[in-house]
Amino acid sequence: MSKKNDQEFIAEARRRFKESASAESDLRKEYVEDAEFEDGKQWDDVDEIVRVNRPCPVINKVKGHNKVIIGEARQNRPRIKVRPVDDKTDPALAQLLTGLIRNIENVSDADVAYDCGIESAVRGSIGYWRILTEYADDMAFDQDVKIARIVNPLAVYYDQSAQEADYSDAQWAFIVQTISKQKFEKKYPGKSAEWDTGEGESDAGWFTEESVRLSEYWYKEPVVKHVFMLADGRTVHIDKPEMMELPHPETMEPTPVVILDGQPVPYLKERKANTHRVRYCTITGGEILDGPNDWAGKYIPIVPCLGEEVWIKAKRRLHSAHHHSKDAQKQYNWARANMIETLAQAPKQPYLMTPEMIEGYENEWNMSHQTPKPYLLYHSGPNGEHPERLAPSIQDTGAREEAMVAADDIQSTMGMFDPSMGAEGQAKSGIAIGRLQSQGRAATFVFTDNQMRAIKYTGKILVDLIPKIYDSERVVRLLGEDGQEEWAAINQKSFDPVTGQTRVINDISVGRYDVVVDASAGYLTKRMEAAEGMLQFLQSAPPLAPVLLPRVAKSLDWPDSEEIGEEVQNAINPPPPPPPEPGPKDLLDLEKGKLELQGKQIDLETKKQEAALKGQEGMQMVQQVAAETVMQVLQQIGLIAPNGGQ
Repeated sequence: MSKKNDQEFIAEARRRFKESASAESDLRKEYVEDAEFEDGKQWDDVDEIVRVNRPCPVINKVKGHNKVIIGEARQNRPRIKVRPVDDKTDPALAQLLTGLIRNIENVSDADVAYDCGIESAVRGSIGYWRILTEYADDMAFDQDVKIARIVNPLAVYYDQSAQEADYSDAQWAFIVQTISKQKFEKKYPGKSAEWDTGEGESDAGWFTEESVRLSEYWYKEPVVKHVFMLADGRTVHIDKPEMMELPHPETMEPTPVVILDGQPVPYLKERKANTHRVRYCTITGGEILDGPNDWAGKYIPIVPCLGEEVWIKAKRRLHSAHHHSKDAQKQYNWARANMIETLAQAPKQPYLMTPEMIEGYENEWNMSHQTPKPYLLYHSGPNGEHPERLAPSIQDTGAREEAMVAADDIQSTMGMFDPSMGAEGQAKSGIAIGRLQSQGRAATFVFTDNQMRAIKYTGKILVDLIPKIYDSERVVRLLGEDGQEEWAAINQKSFDPVTGQTRVINDISVGRYDVVVDASAGYLTKRMEAAEGMLQFLQSAPPLAPVLLPRVAKSLDWPDSEEIGEEVQNAINPPPPPPPEPGPKDLLDLEKGKLELQGKQIDLETKKQEAALKGQEGMQMVQQVAAETVMQVLQQIGLIAPNGGQ
């Protein structure tokens, strides 16, 4: 870019950033308030000043409810599965992509990113993670795809004109970062650094005089791409294609070709498509530090994980799990504070006495409220009078009742009741308890469901990105549902001598795929449930124990379960014993048997030869008789003379 174009580019980026920051201002403010409230900041500053030297307890019930939501999300991790879209796509390649994505998730510790995303959504209202590419190692040219968490969701600024739940229709996004001045000057010598802040950021204490602020800027740029349907069935998109006509090697007819990787490739159809490309760069408020660079995929690789989404007057609003429970939690804390205060004052009711009653014992009585005494000495009055404590104040039952009401309000506003929290209620049967727990899960399912949507969007980004990053001949590791690994060669070129053409084995750029997310129980959970089900089935059908017990042993989560299952199988159905070792007499009989067998084989061959000779003699006789018969017939009809002449 020219200097003028650079300034226009930066000006547009700053305008977009301010637009996003302004649209998200309320959301960001609420995020900070909700996150701090869930972390324990539940008394207003004014209340803390008014109640100085008075109890301000925080009995954090909303945090306990949030832990249940987050814990359930961790127990049931959604899994990405790739499916072919049409009958032209090889299902085996879809399975290969699924295994490759599982390996990417495993290597990247993607579960950490997924957990971080939903935790931020539950506690604040939104979370993010991202997809990166990096070289496999320092000495390689092959790249790998990684999934990484974004620990500070307030560092992400998305295009708020996006309507989709996954923000896939957004036109831009920013990820701001703060680094030390020393690191900045070393990485970008001679550059200046400045960037705006958004609501909730500058108040967090992240910025100091020794730090600078810059931004990672992602955006979509409109382009016109040529779409080609190649003769081998593939579909490719090229910005500026090189096309020509070459004679067909067999018919010599002019054939349209497009140049791919320096080689002419025949194509069947071609059209233009108005689409976009994704680009990214690192900028400050005044200049471009790095880029712009082209991103291989068609999606901005920043994945939002939403909290509770509500649209009001065409504007998106996001809420944490406890957003509507904050007033009930404050009321609960207030009621408990009054209860504590009342109980603290009850044992300190003063004594009624005359000065003469404690004369000489003043120090002991003055310290009695601080140090427990086994007895207190006093002087009785003329009529036997003694010091008497005032009756304790009436217990504040109103505060206790208010605390109980507030606790119910917290549960009702969050949609989580005692069975959801593991408490034992009136329901006694497992089915009844399960139904009550499922009601609580249904009320908070919006958070786990939004996480599933975010993971599905992650799968779409990966399916689009993988063929463009894993585009060379290489061997990749795949992971199965049970965690077992295998290796597969992709993009392997093989010459077919019959057709004289080179074909690609496991070409992952061929075909169309979509993504589904499986949120059912994990493989280990399914094994344990299967074992439990088989044990229950055995109680009603004991005769099936020889069949089911080995399978139960293999399904249980214990070391060497496979080996134990095989041992149980052998114990129930032992294999036949091996034949005994032959003795001297057995060996002699064996040799005699071999000689007899050889003699019989010789006799059989002799008889075969005799039969063959007889067969040849018989065939010669048949041929001679047939020839004589033919001669006689020819003589009778006069075709040949009786002496053999014609």
